[in-house]
Amino acid sequence: MKNGSPLPPLSSVESVAVTPSRNDEATRADRLAEGGLIQCVAIIFILIAVLIATH
Repeated sequence: MKNGSPLPPLSSVESVAVTPSRNDEATRADRLAEGGLIQCVAIIFILIAVLIATH
């Protein structure tokens, strides 16, 4: 009974705690894929432009 009683609460808590984190990770991955790549490319072009302008 000791092993049986704690397991259901843990599984329920894990399922509740894991689902939001997966959703957050999915949204973060989508945001990084959409805006992160564009920002990285823009920053790279800006850095190249600055290097060319300074040199």
